[in-house]
Amino acid sequence: RMLDAFSYAGGFGVAAAAGGAKEIFFLDASAPALKLAAENLYRNEFAHEPEGRLIEGDALALLADMKNEGEKFGLISVDPPAFIKRKKDEEAGLAAYFRTNELALGLVEPGGYLISSSCSQHLPADSLRRIIQRAASRVSRSIQILAEGRQGSDHPGHPAMPETEYLKAFIIRVL
Repeated sequence: RMLDAFSYAGGFGVAAAAGGAKEIFFLDASAPALKLAAENLYRNEFAHEPEGRLIEGDALALLADMKNEGEKFGLISVDPPAFIKRKKDEEAGLAAYFRTNELALGLVEPGGYLISSSCSQHLPADSLRRIIQRAASRVSRSIQILAEGRQGSDHPGHPAMPETEYLKAFIIRVL
């Protein structure tokens, strides 16, 4: 079972289906985005027939509902829109990234994985790493960071402008 939260066109969920996921939950606030996710899932040819479930609504509220219902997933991707668009958004944005990761970590089954991503230029990778660590502590989960990613070479960062390294992701194993 895979949960693609803030799924937009479903890239993470479709990749999980290609890797063998049998049941993918696409979660997004946008009905047109969910339609794209469903189309992307069903346009691909997989060795199996993955089941795609579309859930429209506020991701944080729906993640909290899933946690309260006892849902568990082997893989979760959280890739929210930039919660920190301007410096003045920093405090609220950090809280939103924390809440997102806290909820997601609570939904990952033991031995499962979380992919936590951010596209905010005002959130350095080290800050996201600390947020994930604090969130894991809050939900009493031990984690390992297996990999750290950033944007590809088609979006190069400038050494004098850290904000040009706006894409970041961590692949985490939940113990």
